[in-house]
Amino acid sequence: MGLFLWIGGANKHLISVLNSIGLSSLYWTVERLKGALMDDAIRHMQELFCSEGPSMTVFDNINVYLRKFEQHLTNWNSMLSLTNIAIIKLQDIQPGALALQPLLDMQGNRSKATPGI
Repeated sequence: MGLFLWIGGANKHLISVLNSIGLSSLYWTVERLKGALMDDAIRHMQELFCSEGPSMTVFDNINVYLRKFEQHLTNWNSMLSLTNIAIIKLQDIQPGALALQPLLDMQGNRSKATPGI
């Protein structure tokens, strides 16, 4: 419950109050859980990269407003610029699907394309 609230933007005081009535874990427990989840994700990523076979890496940049609904009179927002990464293990792909030369051979042919109706 504490992790869910923390991800949703709850502050330490709310988590502390909910902990005192037995509905949430301590804030520090939530922080340790976040660290354990991160360590597990990094270990799993290393296993994927070290295993045999092709894999694909996808990056995504996101911007997250911090305390958007707790603005001060200055109306300034705090924002985090984050990068997410996903590693996808490719299985059962056809031979030659990752060959670069056929893709390079198609370069510049977009002007000759016709709509496939």
